Amino acid sequence: MADNSSAYAELDAMIAAIRRLKDAPQQVAKEAAPLIEAAVRQRVASGIDADGKAWASKKDGSKALVGVKKDISVTATGGLIVVKLTGNAAWHQRSRGRTDSRPQRKILPDAGAKIPDEIAQALVTAGNRVLARMLGGR
Repeated sequence: MADNSSAYAELDAMIAAIRRLKDAPQQVAKEAAPLIEAAVRQRVASGIDADGKAWASKKDGSKALVGVKKDISVTATGGLIVVKLTGNAAWHQRSRGRTDSRPQRKILPDAGAKIPDEIAQALVTAGNRVLARMLGGR
């Protein structure tokens, strides 16, 4: 009878790797959070809204929301990624420009809207990194 111990050892390693995948959502969220924060901040620095359109300039013609990066934070909570906007970032996200003359300058897409490409790419990058670590290059 042939010795199948190496085949069984490989199978055991595969089973162990698959079992580790239960932690993948939390690990992907943790890996993706700083990548998403960088992507959102870069979009803000470029003056582009969640739909890829340029924000309106200020009344004096200067660039809008120059200091708003400090009002953006991204954290991982379990398997979720939470993007938090405060201060001017939150105001411009919620504003509809109807009650006063200030235009809306959205930072994040509306619920159900397409995720901006650079945020989607951050998720893919994080997922690939985590899976490579968890599955050992398989």
